[in-house]
Formats: sequence, C-alpha cells, structure tokens
Amino acid sequence: MSQPDTADYDRSLPPSKGDRYSLSALDLAALRESMHRSSASEASATVRRESTGDVESLALMERPVPLFSSEQSNRKKRAARQRALPNNSVLKRFNLLYWRRLFRYFYIRFLRMQGSPHAIARGIAAGVFAGAFPLLGFQTIIGVAIAATIRGNKIMAAVGTWISNPLTYVPIFALNFHVGRWLLRLPNDIMMPSASAGTEEWMSLGVSASASLLLGSFVVGIAASSIAYYFGLRIALFREKKQSDRR
Repeated sequence: MSQPDTADYDRSLPPSKGDRYSLSALDLAALRESMHRSSASEASATVRRESTGDVESLALMERPVPLFSSEQSNRKKRAARQRALPNNSVLKRFNLLYWRRLFRYFYIRFLRMQGSPHAIARGIAAGVFAGAFPLLGFQTIIGVAIAATIRGNKIMAAVGTWISNPLTYVPIFALNFHVGRWLLRLPNDIMMPSASAGTEEWMSLGVSASASLLLGSFVVGIAASSIAYYFGLRIALFREKKQSDRR
C-alpha cells in the first residue's frame, strides 16, 4: 500500500481556528531542510573541535617534558655540593699530611742549620721553654729573646716554640695547671678554664688559678727545655759528624 502524499494529506485536513498558523508542505520541507543543515553544521563543528583537541593533545604529548622537576634539581644540586665537601677522613688525612710536611721542613732546616751544636741545642731549649707558657702570639718573640740572651740559635728557638700548637694547647696547659696547683697545695675545687677562655674569665678565677698555671708552666718549661737541650745536642753532634765524614 502506497504512502499518501504529504501535500494531499495536509489538504485533506479540516481547517482549524489557527489556520493562519498552519504550515504548508513547502514550509515543512524548508523547515526540515534547515534542521538538517543546522544538525550537519553542528556535527561538522563538533568534528572540528574534536580534531582540534586531538591536535592540541598530540602537541602536548610531543612537547619535550623536563627530565627533573625544580625540587629534584635542587635536591641533586645539594647532593653535589655535599659530595664536593671534604668528609672527616679527608680532613684527617689533610691534617696528618700538614704536620708531616711541617716536621719534615723543620728537620731539613735543622740539618742545614749553620752554627755550633751547643748553640743549636740552646736555641731549641729556649723555644721549648717559651712554648710552655700560655702566651699565645708572644711565644716566638719570647723564645727568640731568650735565645739571643743565652747565645742560642734564633731560628731553632722559633722552631722550638711549635711544641705549643693547636693540637697540644689543651694537654700542655692542663698539665701546667695541675702541676702548679699541686706545688701550691691548692684545693681541688679550683677548676681550669676552657681552652677558649679569655682574660676576663681568668681574672674571675682569682690569683690562685693564674698562679697555678704560671708556676706549672715554669716548672714544666724547665723540664721540657732540659730534655730538648739534651736530645737537640745529640742530634746536632750527629749531624756535624755526618757532615765531616762526607767531606
């Protein structure tokens, strides 16, 4: 059975009160065509938007991404700086190397020293005696002055003051303090100040602590300088004999 034509079907309808608002077949066809066109345009716009979004997403995917974030970069920089800093083992080796080279330098200077063995020994003794006192910054001056007074070698006097160095400050001055306190028969409640104590802290302890340290430094200095003179004289005589044998 064939479908009736739309125009015939529309004409067969009875007229209504809103006939002036009724649509003809041509109007319906135009409306359908416009609806089809609008839907087609919307579909094409949707396709274009989707294609544009795909292109943008592909562009984002192809964009080079940094390997590390800022936090990771800062963390790696801190780790690199920490690796560049010397650790404790490196510092210990550096200190040992420094003191080894310093000892070797003084030893070579001692072998090349000009002067009699007794003058060299007196210079060493003068430097060791001055180094026993807690007069930081003035030990070399005092040692050279004592060496000039007793006709000792001034260079060896300056070398001898190195018995007091940053590694031996605390043990030497602690020994001097306890020796002086024992000689003065002072009570044990008098404590020695710290190694970084200043003049005000020493003055706050009174005369007893200062007297203990100075007396102990004098006694220990006499004993240490006597030992230094004995061994310095023996080494100087051995050096002189060795040089005479080479000639």
